[in-house]
Amino acid sequence: IDLALPDGNGLSVLAELKEAAPWFVPIVLTGDIRPESIIETLRVGAFDYLTKPIDSMTLRAAMVRAIEHHTALRERDHFVKLLREEREQLKVRVEEATEDIRLYAARRNSLLRLARISTDAFRDETLFQGLFAEISQYHPLACAVLCAPGQDEFLAAVNGDGGKPRVVNAEGQLSGLEAKARHEGTVTNGQLYQWVREYTVIDPEALVSIVFPQSFWGRTVCTVAFFFDKGFRADSDCREFLGMCAHFAATEWQEARLFLHATQQASLGNIALEMSRGFIQGLTAIRTAADYVSETEVPDDAAEGLTIISENVDQLQRQIQEFGKLCTSHPNTMETVHIHQYIEQAIDLLAMAIRNRGIVIDKDYETDCPCLLLNGSTLARTFHDLLSCAVRTVEAGGRIKLSLREQKDDAVLFEMNYDRMPGPAFDRPGATMDALGAYPSFLLAQRSIRSCGGKLVFGHEREGLCSVRVVLPRNALKYGGAGDFSN
Repeated sequence: IDLALPDGNGLSVLAELKEAAPWFVPIVLTGDIRPESIIETLRVGAFDYLTKPIDSMTLRAAMVRAIEHHTALRERDHFVKLLREEREQLKVRVEEATEDIRLYAARRNSLLRLARISTDAFRDETLFQGLFAEISQYHPLACAVLCAPGQDEFLAAVNGDGGKPRVVNAEGQLSGLEAKARHEGTVTNGQLYQWVREYTVIDPEALVSIVFPQSFWGRTVCTVAFFFDKGFRADSDCREFLGMCAHFAATEWQEARLFLHATQQASLGNIALEMSRGFIQGLTAIRTAADYVSETEVPDDAAEGLTIISENVDQLQRQIQEFGKLCTSHPNTMETVHIHQYIEQAIDLLAMAIRNRGIVIDKDYETDCPCLLLNGSTLARTFHDLLSCAVRTVEAGGRIKLSLREQKDDAVLFEMNYDRMPGPAFDRPGATMDALGAYPSFLLAQRSIRSCGGKLVFGHEREGLCSVRVVLPRNALKYGGAGDFSN
């Protein structure tokens, strides 16, 4: 390009060309040899400055250098573009890796929080509410299910009102359960879907299911399943996390059953029952010896003493028989029970502890409340456990208010109210019912009452007040034995 043009200056054209074509390599050919013109032209961006007249060799050399410079510019821009693309790809991979690490840490913390649930206060409801809440943080969970055909039990957590999961506990109610499935502890997807539809009122066919059979000691004991919104896709990491959650839930559920079983078998009542059985032989020997001596000629004082011994032996034997009824049950039998008698037996057995702590028992009974219940004899021990827990936690010198009355809908209501003693286990708001509800005796009582067709409710009117309510049907035959009435 020349500097002196008919309609302007070549420098202005040079600037426009450089803006339009970044790889453009301009050479100026002019007759102006002033130093200031050379400096200005190079400042604007000219690659070379040639003066007229020019020979072909000089022009050829300038063209060769320009072509080499042009090639270098294109290669530089190509490599810069590749570097930018690699930098963006590296940035995406770093972000993905960071997100994976963040998600891994979050899932690890979720498993740690789930582990703390059982150490604080274990209940089926608490476990499944925590499980549902943790998984819902990362995935669109609609329902979490644990099904144990071997124990005829079904647990589920589904979305409830206010964002809080609703827990369904259908114990002893699994319909269509074959003897083989109950024995082997296996469950088909068809049976699982049937129970989910029946007890949670959701359609499992419209959801995405991921099922994890759980085995312990080489035997399948339960099945844990998760149901997600339609369109959900689980990758390998997600399945691994869900599998760990399923194994955790099954392990905690199984350990709780073993703990309850051990507590039930090793309770004070059973130990005392075994001891009382050993007393029977001694009492029988004393009674036999007293009868034998009384048949001989003895002084009147000795005869009177033998009579007293015989009467005391008879009384002790009757007490042992009553205590045996209190600690044993007859499974799967319909029995007519009088609740007030069980309450009185429990008060008699705890009389020494009640007296030592200065506790006053306020009783308000309607004695005409017989109930025809399945496994009704188990309630004798249940009321003993409930009252025993109250005696342990009530303030010294406090009152325990007991009431028993008939309700509408052909039911009987037992209610126990007392103020608990202060302590660190009850300091936080709402901790009273959580702590009491986690006692093994309360868990055993809840299961026993449910097996009789009733329900156990923990009330809470103000902090520090413990309120326990037991509702039982007057006639369990009207509700198919056990289970229907409690729902």
